[in-house]
Amino acid sequence: MTPEAVHAYVCTWREAENIGPCLAAIRAAGVQRVFVVDAGSDDGTAQRARQAGAEVLAAPRGLAGQRQAAIDHCRADLLLFVDADDRLHPDCVRRLLADMAGHDCDVVQASNRVLSPRRYLERGMDAVMALVTSRPGPTAMVGRPALYRIGPLRQAGMDLEFNGVGNEDAALAIRLEGLGARQRIGTGLSFRRHPAGWGDNIRAWRKYGHGDAALFRRYPDKRRNVLRHLLYVYPVERSRLLWAAGQGRLAGYTVLVGAARFLFMLEGLLRRRPPAVSLRPAAGVSPERSGNGTG
Repeated sequence: MTPEAVHAYVCTWREAENIGPCLAAIRAAGVQRVFVVDAGSDDGTAQRARQAGAEVLAAPRGLAGQRQAAIDHCRADLLLFVDADDRLHPDCVRRLLADMAGHDCDVVQASNRVLSPRRYLERGMDAVMALVTSRPGPTAMVGRPALYRIGPLRQAGMDLEFNGVGNEDAALAIRLEGLGARQRIGTGLSFRRHPAGWGDNIRAWRKYGHGDAALFRRYPDKRRNVLRHLLYVYPVERSRLLWAAGQGRLAGYTVLVGAARFLFMLEGLLRRRPPAVSLRPAAGVSPERSGNGTG
């Protein structure tokens, strides 16, 4: 397989600033068919996407639902999900294809780094990516950007309970794991625009904390994993790795992320959130009977 055989999908809402550079990087990586699933942006996102040569699809706002619209639309054997703030390296897709073929996996995620990290929160996230979350090898938890075989992806489907909160990718990984799909962090490299300001980071932590709450409710056998992730992996394990790598000043970042997401998870659990409409259970997967891992 070559990058020309891949269909790429970018789900957007108010991404006028990001969409041009994102699409240019996808094209530079060799992907010819690029689709933007836009949720009615009022800032010119769709117009800029068309000007950049992408085909624009409309979908209601909600990342899980937009991704499901992409899955339903895709007619290729391989689907690449890219976020608007991702910037693929020119060799990224070729490397992901080689990883998928060489390791016979169904999903392979790019290794991520922060694009031009300068401020503390950017450097903290970049260090975590470099030391922990983007190390090539088998995994039970795939994020973005990621290349999927369409068969297992369509069989799993997105969990629309996660519309409006974070961790829709973690929920998808759980459903794929329940189907026995093989997931991997690959050697393809992508750079992400990470928010530098406190306000944007707090909003992101709140979103993912509410996603943690959704995981806690929706997948009861993942509760121990979620708690361990927020109360041990972030504040203890990742801090220790940063100190060992001579980056102890950044350990405060991992402690802060774990604490913030835990507190926002509690907030999410206390909220009475109505269930999403048209929930799609994964074929053969019960939320109570999936495997290990968390976001």
